[in-house]
Order: sequence, then structure tokens, then C-alpha cells
Amino acid sequence: PYIFVIFHCDLINRLKAHSCHIYADDLSVLIRAPIEKRLQPLVNYLEVEGNKICQEISDYSADWKQPINVDKTVVQVFHSQVTMPPISIYMQSHQLKQVTTFKY
Repeated sequence: PYIFVIFHCDLINRLKAHSCHIYADDLSVLIRAPIEKRLQPLVNYLEVEGNKICQEISDYSADWKQPINVDKTVVQVFHSQVTMPPISIYMQSHQLKQVTTFKY
């Protein structure tokens, strides 16, 4: 795990302002939406930023020839809404599953 983190620590720099955590071969990216009174602008922001991040990760993995298992890649949204509309985030033309929990 330590060598993997050393070799891929530059991925964190490519993702810029978002909070990222790497452990072994797992990556977690946290996107914080700006404070907004209405829900739809937040959802739109998360979709745009999430798709940008996924594209950047895909480009990085192609550059380093490190495949991504998109079937194990998920989206989790933390919110205080009664119901949250689905968020469409894609990686390598595959829509990521939105989950309420996952094992990291």
C-alpha cells in the first residue's frame, strides 16, 4: 500500500481543490457543494464536478496504465433532504451507482 501511495500521490494534485484520500489502491474524493437555498443548483454542481473528477481520474489511469474497476466505483451523497434526486455521474461511459453506504 505504501508504494502505491508514493507512486500515485500526484493524482491528488491533479484533482486540485477537492479533498482526496488514498489508501492502498482505494481512492475517495469528497466534493463539497457551495451553500445554496435550492436543491437543484446543488445537484447540478455535484454532477458537473463529479463528472470532471471522474474524467480526470480516467485520464490519469490511462496515462499510467492503471485500470479502474468501474463496477466497484460508487457515488455517495451526504444530505439532509427528505429525498435526494438521483445524481448522474459517469466514468468511462458507465453511470456510477449511487449508494447510501459502502465499505472503504
